[in-house]
Amino acid sequence: MADTRRTHDPASGRLDTATTPRWNPSLSRRGFLAASAAVGASAWLAACGAQTTTKTVPKLGTKLEGQLHIYNWGSYYLGRDDLKAFQQQFNQTVTEDSYDSNETLLAKVQAGAAGYDVVVPTGYMVQIMAAQGLLYPLQHDHIPNYQYVDAMFKTLPFDVGNKYSMPKDWGTTGFGYRSDLLPAATSWQDFFTLATGKASGKTIVLDGVNEVIGSLCKMLGFSYNSVDPAQLEQVRQKLLALKPHLLAITATDDITLMSNGKAILALDWNGNVLSAQAQQAALQYVIPSEGSEFWVDNWALLKNAPDPIAGHAFINFLLDPKISSKEITTTYYAQCETEAFKYMDQTLASNAVIYPNQGTISRLEAQQALSSDGAKLRKQIWDEFKAA
Repeated sequence: MADTRRTHDPASGRLDTATTPRWNPSLSRRGFLAASAAVGASAWLAACGAQTTTKTVPKLGTKLEGQLHIYNWGSYYLGRDDLKAFQQQFNQTVTEDSYDSNETLLAKVQAGAAGYDVVVPTGYMVQIMAAQGLLYPLQHDHIPNYQYVDAMFKTLPFDVGNKYSMPKDWGTTGFGYRSDLLPAATSWQDFFTLATGKASGKTIVLDGVNEVIGSLCKMLGFSYNSVDPAQLEQVRQKLLALKPHLLAITATDDITLMSNGKAILALDWNGNVLSAQAQQAALQYVIPSEGSEFWVDNWALLKNAPDPIAGHAFINFLLDPKISSKEITTTYYAQCETEAFKYMDQTLASNAVIYPNQGTISRLEAQQALSSDGAKLRKQIWDEFKAA
């Protein structure tokens, strides 16, 4: 499958795409004035800032259920002002719970978790959940703001045509380090050397099997998605050598540990490092020279969502370019709509950590839905690593 890459040229406002043969990716990654719950379809869609060209009543219905239940990476992965605006505009009550990995999300849904409407799986997890019949087929006539989504995000291999998902934002996996306390670092090998040396006891890694194993795969010159037993054995040995030097394995306390200075080196997502940078200005984010991960997180509805109409309205609301342009100030992750750039904080829009250049992006791979045997082997290695 082809890997579609995205870069932003702040001067032109354009997005450029390129394809390579590697496409098959996070926690910290990563209710609203006046429409009544019984408002008609054309009225509530217009309230989202969209235009309608038909009076046909959508099959799904138009009366919002009055509530919405979100299962997300964390409260920091959704702007509080935007959430409040949605509740007020649509007269909905919103509740939230959080998870720390795509695998936690999948396990809970597979176990029969009931009551959730909107979830936020990464690309490869959309593919897995859709294949297992866990996602609600989206009705695009209820999501008119889909028109603003950049074309490349409508053709990603994990969900061509966005049948089950809508792009939320995208980012990279790399590492952050304190440039005032550690020497300059540019590679995964530098990360490993620092973690087992000057940053020993002050290093954290994400609680994510594929992020950590994939990163060490890249350090050793393998594909981010390698499931080759011989290659993964080399990764296993490196992980066991790394473990005694770690302060924590976490995807929930990482920002806090970087912010308060307890962690000076962190394998993490770019947005988390930027969030911590507000408290620790010397934090630098690195996309390693060996390459790393490009990921896209997505809005989706669960197959048994009790409030699918409100769910569609919520997703449509967040796809409004004026709204998505504000989300970047909360998450520090790149948005999926060129139209949002005109409303965006230009300091963020021109930040190379958020919008890497094409040369950097060309070194990235997306996380794949791995084979059953490959995923099992990675999980065995991960469990041994965490237990060591």
